[in-house]
Amino acid sequence: MGKHNNRPPRKHHKSARANPIYGSANSAADQPAAEPVEEFVSSNLNEIMKDQIVPIIKKLQSEKKDERSWAAAAVSSLILDAESRVKLLKGGIIPVLIAGLTPIQGETDQETDTTLVDIAGAVSNLASFGGEEVCAELERRGCVPAVSTLLPLTKDALERALAGTTKGGDVPMLALFEQCVSILWAICESSDAAFSSVTSSIGGVLVDMLVHIIASTSASFTVPASLIVVSAQCLNTLTEDNPKLHPYFPSHHITSLTAVAQAKQLPHPVSNDKNTSAYVRILSTSILCNINPLPTSQLAAIVCATLDRVDLPALASEVSGAAEKGVTAEGQLTSSAERTLDTANTCVGSMQLALELLANAYSEDYEGGAENGGTDEEWDDGAADVGMMEQDGDEDEELGENADDEPEAFDEMMEDEDLAATMAKESGALGAADLEEGAEAAAATIADRVSVLVKFNLIEQMLNLAATAGAASAVFSSIGSESSFTGVVGLVNAVKVRAFGCLHNILTCLGAEEKGKWYEASNSQTVIAIWNMLFEVANKAAATAAGSDNAATLEFIEAAVSAIWALARGVDGVKGSNKIVLNPTVDQVNNLIGSSSLPNAPASLKLKCVSALGILAKTPSVNATVGPFLVSCAVLDSTPLEVTSEALNAIYDVYADAAFEYDGPVFVKGGFNKKLKEAHSRIKSRVKALDKRRFREIRERADEAVLNLGAFIKYKEDEARASKK
Repeated sequence: MGKHNNRPPRKHHKSARANPIYGSANSAADQPAAEPVEEFVSSNLNEIMKDQIVPIIKKLQSEKKDERSWAAAAVSSLILDAESRVKLLKGGIIPVLIAGLTPIQGETDQETDTTLVDIAGAVSNLASFGGEEVCAELERRGCVPAVSTLLPLTKDALERALAGTTKGGDVPMLALFEQCVSILWAICESSDAAFSSVTSSIGGVLVDMLVHIIASTSASFTVPASLIVVSAQCLNTLTEDNPKLHPYFPSHHITSLTAVAQAKQLPHPVSNDKNTSAYVRILSTSILCNINPLPTSQLAAIVCATLDRVDLPALASEVSGAAEKGVTAEGQLTSSAERTLDTANTCVGSMQLALELLANAYSEDYEGGAENGGTDEEWDDGAADVGMMEQDGDEDEELGENADDEPEAFDEMMEDEDLAATMAKESGALGAADLEEGAEAAAATIADRVSVLVKFNLIEQMLNLAATAGAASAVFSSIGSESSFTGVVGLVNAVKVRAFGCLHNILTCLGAEEKGKWYEASNSQTVIAIWNMLFEVANKAAATAAGSDNAATLEFIEAAVSAIWALARGVDGVKGSNKIVLNPTVDQVNNLIGSSSLPNAPASLKLKCVSALGILAKTPSVNATVGPFLVSCAVLDSTPLEVTSEALNAIYDVYADAAFEYDGPVFVKGGFNKKLKEAHSRIKSRVKALDKRRFREIRERADEAVLNLGAFIKYKEDEARASKK
């Protein structure tokens, strides 16, 4: 039950962002006025300027400020086109842009400042859309030092804006600061080297500047809302898994960010915009969690308030309408469609981050679950009528040729309790008192999280959200892959995935509760209802997707199967008279089999399906359906080896005793043992062919599974002979 896996490592993590070049409708009035040439470039660039890459790059190096500014605007737009971006990179655009970030000595007028903004905007677009390799090259070419030298130029303008005493010449400087922050955010998301460079060189200064922007208390604070948002986004990225920045967060910074998260103190430029303020709130919450995880009750309150603010069906309808009617004959978005796009990105971005935080709060390694001596102080949820928020405070030996024929191997495998006791005794690293204290603390943390999910009705909320996101996705069916709104479609699809990711972690957490009380028979009505709802919501949401082999659809199906598997594990963990009998339907079983059998299903999806089916196979009513599937997974050479191992282990467990009512009718009459025996040598060869250095974990599990296979085959043969006597 680890951290939510929809948040990949930094070098693969790419958040959706709007066009950094004067890209927010909220801030357009505050940005430098666009010249007619910019409009010309926007509407006709693809047709006219794709073949003028070299001249444009040369103009970026011109001594004339207006030519440099024009060329930067052209490059900014060209970067958005993949083909043109490649030509620019081949033409050596990166060193030219980095050089352009250095102010030319003697040029100090406002026109020069605007030129720097244009060039910084081009760099920001390149960092945002260029990918990991481009960001790495930007870092190698000195992008971080170049941006760092620009920050002092913006200091006075930023201080005047914070004080509400902005001068006329401050507008381009504020725009420059926004572009600088956007650059740093983009390259730090994609490049570990840039992340380290920013942290070590300007981390402290940047933290101070960004916190003051995010948490300004001045009613006269005058900056574009987009600057506040990108500041929060950048700081959120910089603080993720980065303890080196923690010393730069004194108590007053924490207090300020907490006030923003609580909606007690929102920066004036976003205070009257419920969507942007909600985004800044959840970003501030994420920053706080990066530094020191919040108590689960506080975090859940903020997450629920964030999710409740977004009307997904209405938003989907607006986006669909804008995608259909908000595009000019030249293929450009109207101003109204731009606003809709900005709103959609902000709203769904808030939801995604909120779900990520909630999933992490129910992960195994989350340290903020206990209330840490919190008080009963109520959290103000701002102006929205969502409800009150409360604060409750190598090297392995190769297998011998005959090692897998030892019957004792299977007997040892079956004696899990003895093995566990032996391992515990041999570990001896902690004293009994330490182990007991740790167990008590873990139990308290889990109990707190269980009470929070009941208080906020989190399971039902996640199911409803997944269903709503699925319905919203159906509305997007007419939006083509080339549409400007494709990113929003992807974000809404991701909400479905993250909702089921939350469910997986929550249901796993419930299984770790003391004695798995939530999964006991006394709660059977709730558990079975949720079991059926998981399939119902998953089926409806998957049905709205573009196709079963679509990558986004497969990602969603895997997330749904993960939640289903988590609930099945929880039920299976309870023994004796308190055990719930799920009685899965044949349709539910066939859904899992069908998901595993999809042509492009990744090994991870197949593994989860087989794991869930291995648990369900213990139900007599569906064993005749699941059993043959497990055996086919085990014996087919096309099955990924990790799935083969999981299928074999399930078979060992399900058919461990001839006394089971389905053993004779299914295992014996189906000739399963013969099929396993015929496939034995092939499976062993496949295992030995797997590189144990590159795939250690898969190899170790496969070694164990194949070792037990020979023993299991002999065990079942002996069992069959004994039954005939």
